[in-house]
Amino acid sequence: YFIFSIILFHIKCAYFFLLIIKVMKNIAILLMGGVGERFSIKTPKQFYLIKNIPVFIYCLRTFVKIKSICEIILVINPSHLKKVTAYLKRYKLFSKITLINGSTSRAFSLLNGIKYVVDNYKDDVKIISHDVARAFVSKNIINEHIKVTLLPNEVISTVIPCADALLKINGTNFSPVNRDDYLIMQTPQSFNARDLYSLIMNNINSYDKYQDLCSFAITNGYKNSNILGNKLNFKITTTQDIALLYLLSKK
Repeated sequence: YFIFSIILFHIKCAYFFLLIIKVMKNIAILLMGGVGERFSIKTPKQFYLIKNIPVFIYCLRTFVKIKSICEIILVINPSHLKKVTAYLKRYKLFSKITLINGSTSRAFSLLNGIKYVVDNYKDDVKIISHDVARAFVSKNIINEHIKVTLLPNEVISTVIPCADALLKINGTNFSPVNRDDYLIMQTPQSFNARDLYSLIMNNINSYDKYQDLCSFAITNGYKNSNILGNKLNFKITTTQDIALLYLLSKK
C-alpha cells in the first residue's frame, strides 16, 4: 500500500505539472509588410534580389524546413499580395503558409498575426515571431525557441552581447556606458499567443510605443529568458547590409 501511495503521488504531481506546462503547438509569424522607409533603394527590402532570389525567400525557406512548426503566417502589405503569391508559386512554398494583411506599423501588423492565431486555435500556442529582413536566421536559433519551455507570463528573446564601445546621447553631450550592462536584441521572439494578446489589448494605448514585443511585455511585468543569437542574423536596413548579404550568399 505504501508503494502504491508513492506511485499515485508521483502520478498526481506529473498531472498537475502538465496542467501548468502544456505542450504547445508552434506557429511562426513572419513580418514582411514594410515599405522600406529607411532603405535607400525603391524596392522594399523583402523583395530585393540576392542571386536572383528575394530576401524574404531565404528566411521563409529556413522556417519551412522545420517540421515542428505547424503554420507559417506571412504578414504582408495588401498591395504586395500578387507579388508574394507569385514568388511562393515560383519557389513551391505554399505548404503550411497563410497570408494575412499587415497594418499601419510593425507592432500592429504583429497584432494582426497574433489575433489570427487566437481566432483560429483553441489551445495555447507558442508564437515565434521574426522579421524576414533578418534573412539568414539559422535553424539552430529557431529550434532553440521551439525547445525551450515557455512558462506562464514569460517571453523569450534572441540576444547577442554588445562587442562595441557605447556612448549615451544626452542632447549635445555624450557619456560612455558599460557595454557589459547591455544586450543587442534580435528576432525571433517567442510567447504564448493568448497571454500576449490579452496583455496587448489591456494596454493598447502604449503598445505601439515599443520597438519590439518583448520590450513591451517586460515593461508590463513579464519575465524574460534569452536565447543566444549570432551576428549573421542581422537585419537589413541599409545598402551596406545588402552588400554583406551578397557576400554571405556566396558561401
